[in-house]
Amino acid sequence: MSTKVPSIDQSSLSTDTKTKLSKLTAEELVELKLSGVWGDQVLDQSALYVKAGYEEIVAGSSNENNAYIVIGRDRNAGRASGYAGQADTQCGSIDIVVGRNPTREINFDKQFVNPDFKKDAARIYISQKTDIDDYFGLKLRPKPKAVSGIGIKADEVRIMSRQNIKLVTGMDGFNSRNGKLETVGGIHLIAGNTSDGRGSLEPLVKGDQLAEMFDQLLYLLEAANTIFHTWTRHQTAINKVVANHTHPSPLMAKPTFQSLEAVMVIPQKMLQQGKDTAFDIEAYYNALNNFKTLWLAQDRPFLSMKNKTN
Repeated sequence: MSTKVPSIDQSSLSTDTKTKLSKLTAEELVELKLSGVWGDQVLDQSALYVKAGYEEIVAGSSNENNAYIVIGRDRNAGRASGYAGQADTQCGSIDIVVGRNPTREINFDKQFVNPDFKKDAARIYISQKTDIDDYFGLKLRPKPKAVSGIGIKADEVRIMSRQNIKLVTGMDGFNSRNGKLETVGGIHLIAGNTSDGRGSLEPLVKGDQLAEMFDQLLYLLEAANTIFHTWTRHQTAINKVVANHTHPSPLMAKPTFQSLEAVMVIPQKMLQQGKDTAFDIEAYYNALNNFKTLWLAQDRPFLSMKNKTN
C-alpha cells in the first residue's frame, strides 16, 4: 500500500530558503528560473551529502536534484562503516542513489546525509567487497561476507526483456577473490523477507518431472483397478454357484450330499482367480515400491535441488 505525498514538497528546505521562496511571486520564480517548469530548476531539498575523502561525485549529481552517482569505496552508512571504514583494500564501489533519506527529521537548517540503505528512496549499489545481505537487511541465512555484490532496492523494481531473461548461478568455478566454488548456488524467491514458519523456503517444483510422476501414478491406479475388476469377476462367478447350488434329497438322519456343481466349479474358479490375480498383485506391489523409491525418496526428482521459494 502506497502513501500519498504532495506533488511539491519543500518541507525539507532550510528555514532561510523557505522564507525567501515564500516572498517570491510566480513571475519572479520564472524569472529566476526556479519555477521547475520547462526545464527550470526546482528546489527539492537542502540536505548535504557527507563526502568521504576517497569519493568522487559524478558531475551532475547534486542535493538540489537529490540524485547522486558516487564512486568510492565500500560503505553503507557513515565514513567509519563498511570495508572502507576498516581501511581494507580491494573494496571499490559505485553507489547510484536518488531520494537520499527522504524520511529524515528536519529540526535544523543545515542537514547532512550519509548513505542509508534502509531509508533512501532508490539505490543501485555495486561493490568489490561487501556484506551485501547485511547492508540491505536481508534475513535469510547464510549471509555472504566480504564478497563482490550488487544490490538493487526501490519501492517497486521491474526487470524487462524483449526476449528472454536468464538467472544463472555457478559461473566460472571461482569467485572474484579467486576462491574455488565448492557448490552451485541456488535462486531463492523470497516474499516478505522471511524464511521462518509459514514463510519457510521450499524447493520449486519441476514441471516435466512432476508430470512424469503423475503419469506413473495414474498407471498404477489403473493397474490396481484392473486387478480388482478381474478378482471381482471371478468372485462373482463363485458366489453365483454357491448361491444357486442344490442337493439331492437326503435320507433321514443322514448327512447331506455336497453340491456336485459346487464341488466341480468352485475349486476351478478359485484356481483361476489365484492364477489371474496373484501374479498381478505381486507385480503391482513391486511397481508401487519402485514408484516410492523413484519419486518419494529423499532426492525427489520433481523438486528443484537449488531453487526455492516461500
